[in-house]
Amino acid sequence: MSGKRFSKRLFESNDELARETAEYLKDFFGVDSWEDSENRYTIDRVGHRNGQPVLNVEVEIKQHWKDGHETFPYPDVNLPERKEKYFDLDLPTYFVIFSADCRGAVIFSDRVVKKCPKVEVPNRYVRNGELFFKIPVGLASFTQINK
Repeated sequence: MSGKRFSKRLFESNDELARETAEYLKDFFGVDSWEDSENRYTIDRVGHRNGQPVLNVEVEIKQHWKDGHETFPYPDVNLPERKEKYFDLDLPTYFVIFSADCRGAVIFSDRVVKKCPKVEVPNRYVRNGELFFKIPVGLASFTQINK
């Protein structure tokens, strides 16, 4: 399997903003609070309800989706195969992909992803050999975020 190498620059420019933007999704997920996971390189956030952890959230920002108040511009969401490590954890895992302006989010669960095919998707980081789960946008939820 080929995969994108870790980019410290991309991580530093997107990770904290995506984690902070998750704060606006507490009502969407029905949680009282978020906590960062124990390790910054594992699942991003853990949602708590009544003091108990109830779900995991993995967040990212999609730079090609510029305006989050517009609907997601693609028929499918591509989730890197490397995110498979977040399936079947002790808590359900949700994947949240924010628009570049962090005003929109596409959300889907690990259960949904497991039913979707893996396909090779050439991209600007890996020309060939990188696999992605191809999630039809109709299987995801879309929400706008008003900051």
